[in-house]
Amino acid sequence: MSGSAPGLLQTGSWVHKGAPGKPPGEGESLRPITKGKAWQACPDCGSMTAQSTVCSATGKSHPSPQQLGQVKEKVASSPYASPRRDPSKESLRPSKRKVRYYASGASSTDVVLLCAQEMGWHRCTEASEADIVWMDHTPLVDTLRLLPPPRKLSVFPGMKEVAMKSHFAAHLNRMAALFPDEFAFIPTTYCLPQDLPQLHAAAQAAAVQPRERRTPPPTWIVKPSCGSGGEGIFLMQDVALLEPASDYIVQDYILRPLLINGYKFDFRIYVLVMSIHPLRIYIHEEGLVRLATEPYETPSRHNVGRHFMHLTNYSLNKTSEHFVESDGEGSGTKRTMSSVLQLLKRQGVQVQPILHKIEQMVIKTLISLQPSLVIQYEAMFAHTLDRLAACSPHKCMQVLGLDVMLDASHQPWLLELNSSPSLQIPDWVDYKVKSQVVGAALRMASYDALYGAKEDRHRRPKPQAPAEWNSTSLGSPLTIPRKSRAVRRLLPAASLQPPYVPDEADDLRRVQHEQAHRGGFRQIYPREAGPDYSALFLFNHRLREVFTWCCGVRCRHEMNASKFRKFAIRCGIVSGGTKAFDAGARAFSGAEVDLMFLKQTKASSHVNLGFDDLCAIILHKIAPRLHPEAETKLGMFMAFLDNNINTLQPL
Repeated sequence: MSGSAPGLLQTGSWVHKGAPGKPPGEGESLRPITKGKAWQACPDCGSMTAQSTVCSATGKSHPSPQQLGQVKEKVASSPYASPRRDPSKESLRPSKRKVRYYASGASSTDVVLLCAQEMGWHRCTEASEADIVWMDHTPLVDTLRLLPPPRKLSVFPGMKEVAMKSHFAAHLNRMAALFPDEFAFIPTTYCLPQDLPQLHAAAQAAAVQPRERRTPPPTWIVKPSCGSGGEGIFLMQDVALLEPASDYIVQDYILRPLLINGYKFDFRIYVLVMSIHPLRIYIHEEGLVRLATEPYETPSRHNVGRHFMHLTNYSLNKTSEHFVESDGEGSGTKRTMSSVLQLLKRQGVQVQPILHKIEQMVIKTLISLQPSLVIQYEAMFAHTLDRLAACSPHKCMQVLGLDVMLDASHQPWLLELNSSPSLQIPDWVDYKVKSQVVGAALRMASYDALYGAKEDRHRRPKPQAPAEWNSTSLGSPLTIPRKSRAVRRLLPAASLQPPYVPDEADDLRRVQHEQAHRGGFRQIYPREAGPDYSALFLFNHRLREVFTWCCGVRCRHEMNASKFRKFAIRCGIVSGGTKAFDAGARAFSGAEVDLMFLKQTKASSHVNLGFDDLCAIILHKIAPRLHPEAETKLGMFMAFLDNNINTLQPL
């Protein structure tokens, strides 16, 4: 310290640039120095105060430590002093290395490679080496063990299952039964074989109703439960021809669709989900429009088999001899959504209300799917070895494709949800739209790769799990009730780590990064102004709590027969139950409870009951029998939850 330059007043652990004994002027600041006895150095002669009490340069006494402390306080309180550090307002410097990515899946590899090469990213041959892992399917648990944080996956666990035609239709039917006004954008759908009696009843009711002249008979569109790409889809007007064991979903056909130059069409809307809990949704301003290849006619027994007239699937119509390649955005059998919206505007159609309804449709659909996805998310990442990272809500993102059709009154109808929309680029229209969607999604997902902790940017050795950590003993810290001592005794001590604590500053920077790189995406949820969805969120939250409590931490994502039987006993719906609520003559026998379990697992093709299965049993079997006094299905459902929420909660 003896070599300090004149003009530096060192106080404690700070160095003041300026004249000695004066507060800092404009443009001057404090900078940190090494702690120790730095405050003992004289600013003029540079000697230590412990060595000499008189300054050799000025002949005056050296300042005491107390005087230097007063100067430090004065400098800190000066209006010219540097403001306190606010992490949320700091701009981080991105990593200089290239973002590493891994892509697999025939339907998306090409466009991912093109977008990543354009951004100068480095492709990895192993998923464990990449920052962003793009897959068409949810990886197995063994694959997740090789993905240390902050790896970002392009799929959410469970999204493929809930988006299957049969499961998605059953889920939306249940939500429409509980909230008919909120979910009026879904055509009436029947899941076969369990809904075959309801379909026959609807067909008989339509047959006896008097029809006006030239009114077409009721028509249904039949789709395989697990089909894709338009395979196996057909129209029919006589449901008696369906086999009792058919594995189909049957929808009411939209008889009066909106047409473009006489052709039927639908929209492919691209949605990006960046987080499922909390929910954060983006929708892309661009999309695809797929047209049929034959002029539309009202369905009749003569043309009901002409698929090129009634179906808009690209994979089907590209085989038609009338298929027209696109030579511009607004021509051909496949077009951009923006060009079609401009065409509708020129025809006098109010486009903004249509887009607003589509946004509300997307938000409500994903809110309704959130509980099941959160349960699957926690169940999947509870098996990873990094317990704290397993709780992070930022491990996944996913691009979804929604098929929407407009009727003649400009009302949008949701037809399907595609968890893995085709990202192949056979022509320039596909390339223009899908490269924008995938490129923006990749840039938005690169936050952890660019701004993550330094030690997280490099590959770390695979951690070794304790022997007692196995797939049956792990539970998610997010779902462990704080007051449940019995639940905590089920877990190994090593797994009882504190839950994920959100970093508000980091979350803010993450959202700012997404907004800066969103391209054509626009955030539709959450946002400051908009409709209130608190009722849907509260309903879903209570259902998820009940399901988690009943399943326990060892088997949180599904309920076996024993768990379901205990659930029925605790709710007092079984004869001889111990609950204060007396079902009386409404009570179920043990055989009826077991039969409910078997029928629901058979209908859903599951071994055990999932979240949606339990909700279906409560809605259609338990709640109507126990609470017939309620006027609506929602009232019955809520009455059941209100009577059992305290009984089912862990101690």
